Amino acid sequence: MFKRLLAWFFGGQARPAPALAPGASTPLDGLSIDGDKAVIRREPVLDRQQHLIGYELSLRQGKSRQSRNEHSKSLRDVMLLSHLQVLDLDKLLHARTAFIHLDVCHITDTHLANLPARQCVVILELSEGINAASLKAVLQAYRQLGMRFGLSIHQHAHPLAAVVQPWLSYVVLEPDRSEEHTSELQSHSDL
Repeated sequence: MFKRLLAWFFGGQARPAPALAPGASTPLDGLSIDGDKAVIRREPVLDRQQHLIGYELSLRQGKSRQSRNEHSKSLRDVMLLSHLQVLDLDKLLHARTAFIHLDVCHITDTHLANLPARQCVVILELSEGINAASLKAVLQAYRQLGMRFGLSIHQHAHPLAAVVQPWLSYVVLEPDRSEEHTSELQSHSDL
């Protein structure tokens, strides 16, 4: 039902989930965020003229979303990428763009590599312990495939911000960090 609903939202047909052998398990079996089932949330992203250009895709956070530790965030990123892998994003999005928040430690995840690069903007969430030279090489490779990147304005002082700056196409403006839904994506070319 979820795939039909998502197809209705995006105006296309969802790809059926890959067939599994009877009794086979997937890496997502039994995983949840804060005790809730994983549900992909879609929020519209508008340009300056208020035209729909894409959707910010994320996992719905349940009522008990108080635990925001690193393990929970990492699990959320892995689950989001795994779930997006099953969807046929290029058909669901048509000419629109998917905006996906992702910690840089997951930038080499194979699920990300299998998404339609030209239709994805990865909003990087910078973290510690990342090799700057390796990150540069990965961002450059994704950029050559057509993937674009963004960064929150609140992370401009992070040590890796200077490393990712040449590959940024978007800046996320968040006037009030306490309001999760009040973010505005600004095209780097509009700045």
